[in-house]
Amino acid sequence: MANNFNGTTLTISAAPTAGAKLPSDIAGNVAGIAIIDTTMYCVKTTGLQSALYKTDSYTSNTATATCVEDKIVWPGKSNCFALGLTKIGNYLYVLAEDHKGYGGSTTILKMNANGTVSGTCNISGLFPNGALGITAADGKTETFIILGIGSTNDTLTFKKIKWGTTPSLESTFSVKNKGYGYTYQLQDIYYNTSYGLFILTNNTFSTLQNSILVVDYNNSDRDEEIYTPAAVIKVEPDGYNQYNLESVCMKANKLVLASNITDTSDNQADRFSILNGITYANGTYSFKCALKKGMKVNNKTIGGVTTTNFGTIAFNGNTLYGIKAGSKAGTAEIPGYSTPSVCAASLFKLSNYTTDAGTKNDICDIQPENGRCLYHANGMDYYDGYLYVACGEPVDSSSKSFVKISAANGKDYVRYNSTFRTNAISHYDGSSFIALTEDKREVYNGNKWIYPLHVGHFSDSSAKFVTDETYYFLNTGYDTLQDIYYTKKYGLFVVTCDVSKNPSNGEYQTKNNRVLHLNLNRTKVLTADSKKKYTVVIPDFAFDYSVNLATFFSFEMESVAVDPVTKKMIVAVNANSPTENSSGKHSGEDYICSFSTMTFS
Repeated sequence: MANNFNGTTLTISAAPTAGAKLPSDIAGNVAGIAIIDTTMYCVKTTGLQSALYKTDSYTSNTATATCVEDKIVWPGKSNCFALGLTKIGNYLYVLAEDHKGYGGSTTILKMNANGTVSGTCNISGLFPNGALGITAADGKTETFIILGIGSTNDTLTFKKIKWGTTPSLESTFSVKNKGYGYTYQLQDIYYNTSYGLFILTNNTFSTLQNSILVVDYNNSDRDEEIYTPAAVIKVEPDGYNQYNLESVCMKANKLVLASNITDTSDNQADRFSILNGITYANGTYSFKCALKKGMKVNNKTIGGVTTTNFGTIAFNGNTLYGIKAGSKAGTAEIPGYSTPSVCAASLFKLSNYTTDAGTKNDICDIQPENGRCLYHANGMDYYDGYLYVACGEPVDSSSKSFVKISAANGKDYVRYNSTFRTNAISHYDGSSFIALTEDKREVYNGNKWIYPLHVGHFSDSSAKFVTDETYYFLNTGYDTLQDIYYTKKYGLFVVTCDVSKNPSNGEYQTKNNRVLHLNLNRTKVLTADSKKKYTVVIPDFAFDYSVNLATFFSFEMESVAVDPVTKKMIVAVNANSPTENSSGKHSGEDYICSFSTMTFS
């Protein structure tokens, strides 16, 4: 199933993994789920018979939930028709009617984990047509977000209300559903203060088509604001006659689902499931991606220096440029990339790069005569006939610079000094660029880092990069930062990877890579461990890729861009296959790869 990002909404596909079974001996329809500590609860209903089930083994496909209460009793009315479930503290809250249908008696029932109802809150005055879906607004106070039933499912209306003898309306907002979710059947909602509002929709009861809308609703009081879903997760499993998602919550950084299911023999087989391949952590949700290997980009030896670092790619229209840099092995006397005399780089264009039949067309060799040194060449972008390269000198180097070089022939070479070490750059807007630095980073929460992003311009009069504005972002990826890529339509992408030493030979290798997506308008005030406050961009989603170390000794993503022809995201990769020599790797196996299941429209 294909994935797509149009700059506003990310659409991805995910497969559910079977979890614990949900019996249908007392009630057949899943109405809602919620988790208290490690125990997952589920309300099922048939007509006015609603029952409460629980299990501590919801992830196990051999486990079966047990009945806690076979008849949820609505005080003064006896039976109830359950429509949703949420929890606050150790209490469960059921959205219910006193008849099979919607509207007229919509009420929230408060009950303990044994299924005993201890209080009610009638909200029928706020929902004259009824409601379908309830979630705690903050998980601490008796405040709820509830999906109301309207005349159409094209636009969904939500109300945030506060429990009381006379419930109070805190705010109202709307979500666009037509063109994002299915409009036939709405199911459940779930809100997480870090990741937003999740809305389940089905395309009729007889198909296997389900979608989960993710709305970046920040729980502030807003009046009649219409939200566009930030993401849509398609859940369309095979091997069933019916698979309808009915309820959702989150545990252990993953979405937990409950579904009404019939197998291929039309036997009812309701169960919990985990949404496989999607993980939530630190305000960012990430999903596993597939890569397609394209052309191999060979090393080049220039003046006795072999260019082994494929650190940069950049597009000018349909033309793809790349740079590979290298240095002689560093010693105490000659510390590698910090010494221009032992550095060299190759500038080239790539053709037919998405296949192994691609070609590398050299533009020029860059050697350090007359100060022409690109050092590590760790980031690059194109603007107005020139390539702008972030040199990425070593952290302890006194030199910190960018280089502007002609894209046509590698001439017209200009160096711009910088007040910060530059390891990534992307064209931003007009003559402005955005640059990433690891200088002046701040620790957050003990194990994460806040990094500055400088938006600025190149001053020819002073031969310097001048910062006009500074953003900050929280790195929810891996510790090693690589290149960045920005477009006004898609936002900012940051390449990260984990680099560690192989214990058997001490060689550096990379297995895990994560490309973060940043919407620069999605900010939050964070207090660093230094007690200094920052307005920080929190990455909203990420592309994850882990290589099999039996196939590659190391696989390190370096630079990223969106291909204007194929509409795929491509990456420059430094790769090494395993060998039996003393170093444990084969050098010079660098590639262009593309995220094969992701399209940018």
